[in-house]
Parts: sequence; structure tokens; C-alpha cells
Amino acid sequence: MEELRNRIKQSGWRLMEVESLQGMHAGQILKIRVLDKENRPIKLIYKVFAKDRNNEIDIYKKIFPYIKTLTPIIKIWTTEPEAVLMTDLNDPLKKSFEELSLSLKEDVLTKIIYELIELHALPNLDFLNRGVPLHTSSTEWYEWCIGQFEKLSTLIWYETDWVEAIRHSFQTCGMNSYEIKGPVVLTHGDPHLDNIFIKENGTISFIDWEWAALGSPLRDSSILLQDLYDSELVNFVKDIQHALLQERGFYQDEKIYIEDFNHLYIEHSYMMLAWEIEKFIEGYISEEKIKNIIKFKIAQIQNGSKELQKLLK
Repeated sequence: MEELRNRIKQSGWRLMEVESLQGMHAGQILKIRVLDKENRPIKLIYKVFAKDRNNEIDIYKKIFPYIKTLTPIIKIWTTEPEAVLMTDLNDPLKKSFEELSLSLKEDVLTKIIYELIELHALPNLDFLNRGVPLHTSSTEWYEWCIGQFEKLSTLIWYETDWVEAIRHSFQTCGMNSYEIKGPVVLTHGDPHLDNIFIKENGTISFIDWEWAALGSPLRDSSILLQDLYDSELVNFVKDIQHALLQERGFYQDEKIYIEDFNHLYIEHSYMMLAWEIEKFIEGYISEEKIKNIIKFKIAQIQNGSKELQKLLK
């Protein structure tokens, strides 16, 4: 706490209130209130990184000048304890998204995709020279997903068809050998709805850039889609993203777009299934909710697999 007080003091502010946020965070997150030099109250978020999860600091060293307008971060500390200070934008989009009408959801998703494509359009040579990592597909999420389902296998409502559907998609779609065919761009890496905020002026802001890397632009959208449990919205994002990417000169070949989209969507559905099961095991979500999540994600994996198999014939 003394370290935080000193850091705030060095900015010419006074620390007034501190509240610790609970949850499955990679470190410690504090909501703080300070008084600026004119004694005006400011709400901020102070995030201290765990020593084994401080990759985000290294990423900011490489990309922060390019993403200032896309993030609420206002200060970064690279000395111990490594931390960032950012504007408190109140609740993330996830808390209000489900209450929006379908048309408003489509409007918000279009804005998010547009902002992500602005990120993707940055010259990637700059980031290669800065040592930004390259994202590659692996079997990690698939293996984690299978292992998580094994933990559920003793429950009375568990269905063996779930794991069979996952294994079938992995084998028939060549998930362990597929190479992305589209462009390589700078990606956020984790733009789910808990990491997205809408500012008072209506602009989009992203937090948690820990997994930022060079990769397919569809990497970001396939993670965004993991918070959508409406097949109509999934298809909407799929279509609007292709149209917007084409406007920026990406993915002129629709077949390649569909192949890349489905492979990444399936891969990240493995990841999200594993993560949601972990939250269920830890007591963060209910039995009814995890069952609904599993059923929807399995259906999405099966639909994507069928579409891919038609293209690959």
C-alpha cells in the first residue's frame, strides 16, 4: 500500500480510497480514488502483476505508443512491483450486453470489430522489429478441454457425446496441422466482453493486452465470439467482419476467410469450454449455466466442422 501511495504522490495526486477487486485475476486489481492537483476526484484502476504473469508489461514496452487511443492506461511501472494505472471506465461491456436489444448488440459489435481492424491495419513490420511474439496454433487448448471434460465425467448429467464431438472436430478438421492462410497483423489476443469498455463518448477501449501478438485478425474476433451465445449474432459478426476486412484490403478470397474463421473459432471454443468448466469447478458459475454453455459451444463446434469439411472436400 505504501508503494501505491508513493507512486500516486509522485504524480502530484493524493490517494483517498482503495478497494480490492475480487475474482480470478492474474495479480491484484485495486479501484482507487485520488485527488488531482486541483483537488478534483479521479477514479482509477491500479493493477499489480503477479511475477509469473507479468508478460503484459513486456508487451506494453513494445506496443504502447501504438495503442494509446485503444486503452485506458495512463501510466506503466516496469520496476518492482510491476503495475499499470488506468482510468476507471466503470463496468465492462459484458455486464450490460445481454440487456441490449438485438439491433444495439449488432451496433456495438460492429464498433468493436471496426476498432479491432484499425489495430490490425497498423504496419506489422514495426512490431516484428520490436520483438512482438508470433501467435501460432497448437494442441494446447484441445488437450486442456479434453482434460476438463474428464473432470466432469462423474457427474450424472455428463454426456459422452460431448467429448466425442470435440475429438471428431479435431481429427476431421486437421486442427493440429492447419496453418492460417490470411494476413499476419497485430492482434489484441483476448478481446472478450470483460476486457472491452465503452467510454462516455461512445468509443471503445480495450484492457488486458497480455496475449497481444502477431497473428490472424480472426484471432481477435474468434475470442470476442466466445461471449456470444446467439448463433444469429455469431453469423452477424462473421459477415460484418469479412465485409470490413475486405474494405481494408484483407481476405478478398472468401473461401480462405471461411477456413481461417472456422479453424480459429473452433480452437478458441475449446479454450472457452475449458475455461468455463474451470469456473464451474471453482464455484463461480452454476450447474445449469455450465450445461447451457457446453451445449451451445458443442453445437457451434459441430457447425463449424461441417462447414470446413464441405470446403476441404
